[in-house]
Amino acid sequence: DFEKALKLDPRDSGIFLNRAQAYINEHKYDLAAKDITKARAIMGAKQTAQLYVVNSQIQIANKQTKNALEDLKEAQEKFPRNPDIILAKADVLAASGKISDGIIAAEKAIEMDKNDVDAILKHGLLSIKFGNKMRAAEDFAEVIKLDPRNVVAYKTRGMLYLQQEKY
Repeated sequence: DFEKALKLDPRDSGIFLNRAQAYINEHKYDLAAKDITKARAIMGAKQTAQLYVVNSQIQIANKQTKNALEDLKEAQEKFPRNPDIILAKADVLAASGKISDGIIAAEKAIEMDKNDVDAILKHGLLSIKFGNKMRAAEDFAEVIKLDPRNVVAYKTRGMLYLQQEKY
């Protein structure tokens, strides 16, 4: 319960960012933006990678991909080896119509950690958008091998099989 957590520690920016993420998932972007603003005020100059990632999701929803790319460039300078920043950039690139660049960004995250389930999953999802369904199916198989309980990989691979009538 976010309200109880905030009563216990109202200066914990992570609580605001986690609640903002929950609001984004529910498409409540105004509420998410307010929590991001509160988190940013608490952090001051010490902004975290999580802040940049969550904020980029709001920017995508508000069709502000140019601003998101600028912010994520700054984030990459601060956190050069953070895969979440790289994957957020992949999302923004795909949202701006640069799907192949998004795939390349996901590949950079995979190069950092070949077992990064989120990076491999993102690569697969973007490969579908790009039209490379065979590569996507390979990615989902790898995700399932690494994380046998990954529902998104099973579900998306199942949709691919149905589309290709291989089910």
